Amino acid sequence: MQQALIERGYLQGEATGVWNAQSVEALKKFETEQTWKADGKIDSRGLIALGLGPQYDANITLPIPAGNSGSVIGADQSSPNDPQRD
Repeated sequence: MQQALIERGYLQGEATGVWNAQSVEALKKFETEQTWKADGKIDSRGLIALGLGPQYDANITLPIPAGNSGSVIGADQSSPNDPQRD
């Protein structure tokens, strides 16, 4: 987190790994520029915005498990063979 803030000009110096008052103030500056509540607390939104969150590849095609037709049934739908169906 510190390194990402340094690279974007919000924090000066070197990343120490110690989350101190300067780190909190740097994060608050970043949050303010994002028009978020500037509380200086690390959260998933900040991590993702700084490029530190999970990366998703929109081009990945996941395999369909064997025996599955690939049909998706919504939570509010039921199958005709569903024993819970009235």
